[in-house]
Amino acid sequence: MLNKYKEIRERLLREIELFREFCEKRGSFSTAENLKEVADKLAENRFHLVVLGQFKRGKSTFINSILGEKVLPTSVVPLTSIVTLLKYGDEEHMQVVFNDGKTKVISRQELPEYVTEKGNPKNEKNVKQVEISYPSQYLKEGSRAPQAKTNPSFA
Repeated sequence: MLNKYKEIRERLLREIELFREFCEKRGSFSTAENLKEVADKLAENRFHLVVLGQFKRGKSTFINSILGEKVLPTSVVPLTSIVTLLKYGDEEHMQVVFNDGKTKVISRQELPEYVTEKGNPKNEKNVKQVEISYPSQYLKEGSRAPQAKTNPSFA
């Protein structure tokens, strides 16, 4: 499946480049620039995978199953209440980004203190998002740096 993805990606990159060159020749420089940005993201496998759903529908469980390990907290009661971004990293690394721009590196054990309603009721800690780098082959090979995102309104 990954080989098919790589084939399609390479073909798409070639077509985008042809279209970008066409736009430049016609003087559509803003369109050409947009196409270049799209091609760069595609070449780097950089895109967002957004996981949305109603409360208690298994979004965090689904992401954990893709990763092959329980990285995100799960529970019988509604749990995740903060936007959580996942991307590939050579080692596990978790960082809280606060609304004021400050950051704090945390451990997996501390994660529920920032992303759950129990640990951070009504986001009293003013967390903007949590960024998790994780050494998953799926994140590395399937889509080198996707970011899975649980929506605070639905997670």
